[in-house]
Amino acid sequence: MLLKFVSFFTILACLISCGGGNEPTQNNKQSLLLTYSFAESANGFSIDTADHDVKHPSNETITSAIAPLPSPYEYRKGIMFQWHNYSDDIKGFIKKKVTGLNQNSMFLVDFRVDVLTFMSENCAGIGGMPGASVRVKSSLLIREPQKITNSESGPLMYRIDIDDGQSGGADVILLGHIGLPIACDDNFFENPIWEIKSLMNDQSFAFTTDSKGEAWIYVSIDSGFEGRSTFYLTEVELQISEL
Repeated sequence: MLLKFVSFFTILACLISCGGGNEPTQNNKQSLLLTYSFAESANGFSIDTADHDVKHPSNETITSAIAPLPSPYEYRKGIMFQWHNYSDDIKGFIKKKVTGLNQNSMFLVDFRVDVLTFMSENCAGIGGMPGASVRVKSSLLIREPQKITNSESGPLMYRIDIDDGQSGGADVILLGHIGLPIACDDNFFENPIWEIKSLMNDQSFAFTTDSKGEAWIYVSIDSGFEGRSTFYLTEVELQISEL
């Protein structure tokens, strides 16, 4: 297990914002606020998908890329994930390397992930709910999470080589789901209204650096709904405080 969860109230002041990193210091404890907006670009993040067949006719429905947002946010962009979830377990993910952390030090991390969605949390669906069963997770990892292929349970599948189950795992923390607290009725389907939903962790995430002082930001959206979904990541923020 790379990481563990601990309860902690963030009390240290923010020194850096907007995607930067402190230079290592010997005596000063670091406190960083890293904010990444996708209004114009991917901001250095890699974008991909996993937990689906390597070869499948429905792979042509999978989109994972920077794209213009729907109205009323059409003036900006976001990271778009769209698919028909034939595997009942597809996920979209982004990752980015961070450097300049104090070496061999423990940090507590609080995440905020903003998702643009129109889906009701009250709608039922095949395999799972199209809102409540599409879950958002995040992590800070020592090593880069790698997309691999695996055929142990059947056809050749794309996987991520960390413990990243739909409800979380040893390497990730569950932030919530993409569903909005709105009614699932005829008007909802005929006139979808897109809203930005901010998701945050209830407990801080414990992370210890190695001798390089590097880490990988990882955010994933894991779907248990066997149907067509579209949503966007618009911003990611991390508050990183050294113990």
